[in-house]
Amino acid sequence: MSVAEAHEWTSGGAIVVRGHPGIRMAFIETENFDPLYKGIGELIGLPIERIVTNAGRRGSRTYLGKVVPREVKDMVMGGEDPRPVFEMIFQIARNLGYGDPSLEAFRYEKDDDDYANILFKNPYSEPHVAGTTIGALEAFTDRDNGVEYSRVSQDTLEIRAFVEAHPEEMRERMHVEIRPPREGNVRLAACPSCGSPSVLANYAWDTVNGVVKSRATGRRMAMLGPATMDPLFDELEAELGEQVPGVVIEAERRFVRSGFYSISEIAGFEEMRRQLALRGVGEIKELKLGRRGVHLELENSVMHLLVVGLTQGLYELAFGVEGKVEWEHSDEGRLTVTVTPWK
Repeated sequence: MSVAEAHEWTSGGAIVVRGHPGIRMAFIETENFDPLYKGIGELIGLPIERIVTNAGRRGSRTYLGKVVPREVKDMVMGGEDPRPVFEMIFQIARNLGYGDPSLEAFRYEKDDDDYANILFKNPYSEPHVAGTTIGALEAFTDRDNGVEYSRVSQDTLEIRAFVEAHPEEMRERMHVEIRPPREGNVRLAACPSCGSPSVLANYAWDTVNGVVKSRATGRRMAMLGPATMDPLFDELEAELGEQVPGVVIEAERRFVRSGFYSISEIAGFEEMRRQLALRGVGEIKELKLGRRGVHLELENSVMHLLVVGLTQGLYELAFGVEGKVEWEHSDEGRLTVTVTPWK
């Protein structure tokens, strides 16, 4: 199933799984993820890979539970050879830009000794792909899995999944809120053959190696579920305290200031509106940008902490001044961000 067949870009600046409007996706740059996680860990003094992996597991389990036909899951649960299902999952991963997984060894007898060893070439993020891999296994077996992973070469990750019950508090955090996005006024020109935004032709889709890159910038992209990101930050806050949102925003701000983005990408209201809608993170309702500050209002927002840090970082990059940020995010998905200079 291709990205175009499985997803729909809505007028409200969202990407949803076709037939399941409550399952949001985002088409976003991924090269900042592992540096972001490292930066968060450095700011709080603790590594966060375990929490990242758990969030990826949960999002993957939710996504595949919706997009894969029930009869396929029943086939696996019934004891049939799971290798064709592994390959189906792996091709979905390649199509979404996650990298190129392959099955090295496995045991599936539906008992506690079951396991799967997977080699994952070109992973976009180590803890994320480890989590999404075990989430996929859980989606088909209805059994909790643990995971271990390590680099076996510069571009290859080895993942070992095995049967392991999750702590009760992790079970409670498995819930992913289903909230279909509201309609809006974004109109992205559509490809006449597949119906997806025609601007996707500006990205190179290597579905053999599982790599998607912008033809203009060379940045790597992937189609991810916000259910793997937003709950991650919720879990960090639950475990580490209310300072976490500020830490996430600061880590993203620092990363943006490091030069990942170009100031030429801030090209006015309509272009920013299209870019955020293409990525599925929401619809810009208001954007004011100048040396005296930025004011952004976004509907149907997801990954809002990253958007706040991105907004602050882009302002500082554009005008060469330090900024202070204030923001508010409602349960209905409305995000308001205001950045002003410190002096």
